[in-house]
Amino acid sequence: MGKSPIISVKNKDNMANLHLGTCSKTQKKVSFYEAEQHLQQLASNEGKSNAFIVRITSSEIDPLSWVFLNVPFTSPIEEIDLLLRKIWLEGSEENQNPISYFIIDPKNYFSVDLFDGKDDFTMKIPAKDVFALGQNFKHYYDQESSILNVKVVGEHHSEDLDRVSILLKNDEPVIPCNKCAAQATHVRTIDRVCLCSKCLDNDVSEELFAMSGCKTTAEKAALVEMMDEQTEEEEVEDFDLEDDDFFDYFGVEDEPEYLPLFDSPRSGIKGYLGPKQ
Repeated sequence: MGKSPIISVKNKDNMANLHLGTCSKTQKKVSFYEAEQHLQQLASNEGKSNAFIVRITSSEIDPLSWVFLNVPFTSPIEEIDLLLRKIWLEGSEENQNPISYFIIDPKNYFSVDLFDGKDDFTMKIPAKDVFALGQNFKHYYDQESSILNVKVVGEHHSEDLDRVSILLKNDEPVIPCNKCAAQATHVRTIDRVCLCSKCLDNDVSEELFAMSGCKTTAEKAALVEMMDEQTEEEEVEDFDLEDDDFFDYFGVEDEPEYLPLFDSPRSGIKGYLGPKQ
């Protein structure tokens, strides 16, 4: 499977607002670009280090999805995987509980035991045995349909040693429509372009016209009239743009795909209907 889809944000006038997050300790709003410094400042007033600060992002440049985690030295890296599944990765998909893994040179660490109980190849291994300050690596999920960037950015003294926990995470981004800059509600799967509800309706109409062979204004008007008449005859009140029957009803094949936007790197992947949390 190919690389993880990246949401396309062409209107960057309000880009700064897309990268704000909330610190779990201070409740302060912090930009992604200031987050590492903010957490290091908090760490400077603490005791001896017993946990890593780990940054995870959906892309290497201007990520829309990002999180900084508290990872106790003794916690298995499996806890990171489970948390990522909860907040971002697992949703209403056909493939339940897919395999995921970290590649931390030179080894792969899997979410399932593929090597007959050899723990050094599973995520059961403690973070202190594989992590190092400044280390960069990747997390892969569901046949590499989602790829996340991971970096160990610091160490600190944590009072929360029971589990991996969130230090700072992006707020749900208000993504601008790529066509008019209003708030986007959906993503077009073919190119990851974000659209508001109005532009989505227009986009669906243009796709329908193109696939039906309508080129002139008169042809388009005739198709719309026919659709209206058929809708009235069948007493169909509303069509769901995400319903396959919408295009089947009018005899159109290979319909475009539009999916709702979510605060997740998996927005735009077919079958993903939002995080479980």
